[in-house]
Amino acid sequence: MSSKRISGHCYERVNMLVATPSTRLPLDEFRRDDMLAIYRTAYHGTGVKREDMKFQVLPALEVVELFTLSPQIEATLHQHYPSAVIQSLYGTVLQHISETQQGSTKPLSFHAISLDNQIFIIQLQRGHLTYANSFQATKPEDQLYFLLYIWKLFNLDAHHDTCTLYNTKKELLTLARDFIANVQTKTIPL
Repeated sequence: MSSKRISGHCYERVNMLVATPSTRLPLDEFRRDDMLAIYRTAYHGTGVKREDMKFQVLPALEVVELFTLSPQIEATLHQHYPSAVIQSLYGTVLQHISETQQGSTKPLSFHAISLDNQIFIIQLQRGHLTYANSFQATKPEDQLYFLLYIWKLFNLDAHHDTCTLYNTKKELLTLARDFIANVQTKTIPL
């Protein structure tokens, strides 16, 4: 952030997508005072403090995404860009996919997004979030394993249901098509 290349520019809008581990809970169950306890339950053993906790409301899904960010990083960002918006990468992806599914006639949608060393898998049923989780997997074969595991967990039909892969490499796409007949590809801007 102290680089003149970055801080010397005048930006109209700055969004910071934070890719720290995150968890979600229904909007009607969200209480700010409970954020740390819920996060520590999901990620036991982390050294997270109350001041590290952040949240993002996903109104279309009626969900709150809990994530963390160091207060020092936040302070530095706001020192250079006072109006910067901080969001969870996963929450932003969920919101984007939910918005693209608005008005869809399909009762079920299954999505997988390749992100560096992991795969983020999402399932929506009639526009409601039924599943979202990320798995550490660097190789396409490992990403396929998690994708198929969740596919089977929800008893999806390999011949009739559709899997949408976002930002995927050709190797994962080819592997997925060996097991799932209806695989679509899309790009999501990150």
